[in-house]
Amino acid sequence: MTLKKNSSLRSAFRSHFHTVALAAAALAAAIAPALAQDDSREDEDRPEILDTIGVVEISRIFRDSEYIGRNRDEVNAEFVERVEQLEQMNEQIAEKREQLDRDQLGMTAADRTALLEEIDQLTVRLQREERNLREDKRLAFDSRQRHLEKEVMEVIAELGSQKKLHMVLELNAVLIAGESLDFTDEVIAKLDSDNADEQ
Repeated sequence: MTLKKNSSLRSAFRSHFHTVALAAAALAAAIAPALAQDDSREDEDRPEILDTIGVVEISRIFRDSEYIGRNRDEVNAEFVERVEQLEQMNEQIAEKREQLDRDQLGMTAADRTALLEEIDQLTVRLQREERNLREDKRLAFDSRQRHLEKEVMEVIAELGSQKKLHMVLELNAVLIAGESLDFTDEVIAKLDSDNADEQ
């Protein structure tokens, strides 16, 4: 899989939920009496509007999905070797500094200067490599995140269509929501089961 920013998809994703958040407050106020009713009511007493609305919690999907967790682990694994190299460079610099502290009184001025220059060069290189690693990890995670966001939206859309929902809201953008409207667990289950063969 090619490797959740700054892309048109992410912007659309965030814009979508920002728009939903604005609409949700007004919608929740309008249907609050229906949403606030007990979920255990008989089907014939259930307000029809509830059958056309669903909510999902995006943050929980990304937190609890095993499939998404595996994707994060895969990205981290790609950088293990580079992280270890940086740790070795840190140890090398520490050893050089310890050598300077221990031996500088018995060193010639030229040897002390040479050792200081070596430490400075290693430090500059380490800082450069750390910056490069941070940027590469950011790009890798952003690329993978965009892919995952697309998959999550596709699963939400598929389940929403199966449920014949007219609207799916982000749970955290809704003022009041009965538990029966939340199908986050179904999204997580489908996302994980559809990608179980990738383990």
